[in-house]
Amino acid sequence: MPQLLLSGHVDVAIGSSVWFLEAGNADLCCLHEFINGRCRLSLIASAKTFTSAAPRVCTRFVNLARRFVPEADVMELHGCNEIALPLGAADYVVDVVETGRTLEEMELEEVKVLTEIGYGLWSTRRLAQHCDRLLDSASQDGGDPNSYLVSE
Repeated sequence: MPQLLLSGHVDVAIGSSVWFLEAGNADLCCLHEFINGRCRLSLIASAKTFTSAAPRVCTRFVNLARRFVPEADVMELHGCNEIALPLGAADYVVDVVETGRTLEEMELEEVKVLTEIGYGLWSTRRLAQHCDRLLDSASQDGGDPNSYLVSE
């Protein structure tokens, strides 16, 4: 979605902040953060972590991993990144943690929370002033942008 905003194909997008942070483009901005879907991006390890001189980190969020763990050798992997730990392909994984249930089931540890993430309404800075006016108008009319979300 960040690419669609930056290319001008869409004016606003709803999505997880992790993807917009991963894009790392200062022109992207969050107009409204929703109250549902809060989670965190964390550094994860197994109990048997063998850290090499430069820790090996496996993640689909390469840019964020490099920002938060600059000394690491970062490997991009999509899918179940946690599998890299018992296979010995990585010392750590950077991934999204919501409840921690998967970590418990796989006997993994959340070593450090790197950043809090959630869902939001995103746009570019160029269009943000127009979108802010729309959100203000909706609030003044008694509307709540969060009321359109369905809670699970």
